[in-house]
Amino acid sequence: MLKSMLVLCLSVLKIAIGQVGVPMGGGMPGFNGKLNDDEKLALISNFQGFWAEQIYLAWISQGGLK
Repeated sequence: MLKSMLVLCLSVLKIAIGQVGVPMGGGMPGFNGKLNDDEKLALISNFQGFWAEQIYLAWISQGGLK
């Protein structure tokens, strides 16, 4: 699981927020057209708050802010 989290850079996470749901292997509806970039970044910041520090630092070192 750690490896799959690391490959999702910030730009990919923003896209995933818009397209979550069945196309991404889940059941939740996407937020495409409902959230602006600032709101997407706030959402990402929120769920990253649940990541262990080790995961967050590894994400950063793998280019997560791109």
